[in-house]
Amino acid sequence: MSEITQTDLIKANIEYGAKGTTNKDITKNILQEWRGSQKILDMQDAENYFLVQNTEIDKKTRSYTDNNGKLVVNNTLTNTKTKTSKYRKAIKEKVNFALNKPFVISCDDNKYKEEWDRFLNTNIRKVISRTGRNAINKGIGWVYPWIDEQGNLQIIDTPSETIYPAWSDIAHTKLDAVVRDYITKEYINQTPQEIHKVEFWDNKIFQKFIDYGMGEGNGDLVDDNVEENSELSERTSYIYTHLQTKNGKGISWNRVPFISFKGNDDELPALNECRSDVDNYDLVKSKGIDSILDDIDAVLVVKDISAELSELTLARKMVQESRIISVDSTGDAHFEKVDVDIQAIRDELDLIKKDMINDTNTVDVTTIEFGSNPSAKAMRMFFEPLNIWCNGFEEEFKVFMENLKYFFDMWLSWKGGFGSFEELQKKEISFDLDRDLVVDESDIIDNIMKMKDELSQETRDELNPYVESHEKEEERRAEDKEREQDELLTMKKQLGETDNEEKDVEDENNLEDEEE
Repeated sequence: MSEITQTDLIKANIEYGAKGTTNKDITKNILQEWRGSQKILDMQDAENYFLVQNTEIDKKTRSYTDNNGKLVVNNTLTNTKTKTSKYRKAIKEKVNFALNKPFVISCDDNKYKEEWDRFLNTNIRKVISRTGRNAINKGIGWVYPWIDEQGNLQIIDTPSETIYPAWSDIAHTKLDAVVRDYITKEYINQTPQEIHKVEFWDNKIFQKFIDYGMGEGNGDLVDDNVEENSELSERTSYIYTHLQTKNGKGISWNRVPFISFKGNDDELPALNECRSDVDNYDLVKSKGIDSILDDIDAVLVVKDISAELSELTLARKMVQESRIISVDSTGDAHFEKVDVDIQAIRDELDLIKKDMINDTNTVDVTTIEFGSNPSAKAMRMFFEPLNIWCNGFEEEFKVFMENLKYFFDMWLSWKGGFGSFEELQKKEISFDLDRDLVVDESDIIDNIMKMKDELSQETRDELNPYVESHEKEEERRAEDKEREQDELLTMKKQLGETDNEEKDVEDENNLEDEEE
């Protein structure tokens, strides 16, 4: 356990200051690099589109260019702005395929595995699933590990766009520091106020600031020591350890306590791969609806009349008010119905949708044409794009779980009874996604039975789609065996009593025969 006193913290901060670089200076440099950067803007856009708040279509207008070359907005025409949810559907499809089923844990050390099973409860698995969704949607997700008042390890996910990492290597595998940039609401003199907060975290400590620059540039940072109902002006500087024991001793993880979960090696948001498809789909569909709504009424066609807008407007007004319009001998006036080519609009939307599916490596289940009873092989081929994508995603998932293992092992070493941290780090454990693939379960079971003599019982249980886990199945087998033995003993006992009764009856009959 790495214990740090407040004196150590103050001394460390003085040394930083003597070198001309304080935590505040480092924080400002990181803020300057990340705030308003294209990466953060892309993450924010990805979240908006996932929530079906597509932004590009909001810029759509119905306009024309007048004789002076000026763009004029025509507010008399329909201006539909539809927003497709197909991007949200693609993200959820990936999340469900990769993370819908509980991932599988394999470890030879049963005691160590049991601790992982206890830790990975429903709430923790939900946090990991949400973080995985952020990784897919925004390119990277983040969790923060901490220890609750009962001494249990917990993790919490945090919005990707609020975490600014300072990586120590070009491959983005190790962190030097993290800056957390967020807005919160606090009650100052019983009045709610929005406060822009910034936190600096390294491998030993963290420090909190209030940003009076309200998120602009590298901020106007003031040290923040949070106390209940304290005036903002009275807050003073304070450096914190990662954690504190019940007796007030500061302890550190010896690593920046934020764990990244990448959606891909480039940390690229999924929207970057298909944004033009989504925006084009919105635009084509919106324009198609505009055409249908605007062209429901027939168009008045007038020959030999001035093309001036005032003259055309007057002709239209006469028809509307009196249903009469006069033309000279060479003129003509009549209504014509405008037919919208709806099929062309549908074809264009279908093409864009196919591009969107290809760009996101998803599938369109509405196009399945395998008959009423498709084979498992045919279904697997259909879902192959998702499966190929998931191969890369699973690698990132394993890296995330390996980094989580560091904090888990550190926590177990503090907890005691499981060996040192170094010993725990040497324990091998694997985490594998249980993909939502279509399988022919009867074929799997047949193959397991054929290889009965070649595979161990544990391996057969792991391959069996109906078995939840080898350990639980072994417990059930033991219970079934014990129950069968009890039933057998009961049966033997009943048979024994029956034999005795039959013998007594036989003896009585023999006695009666002798008396006669």
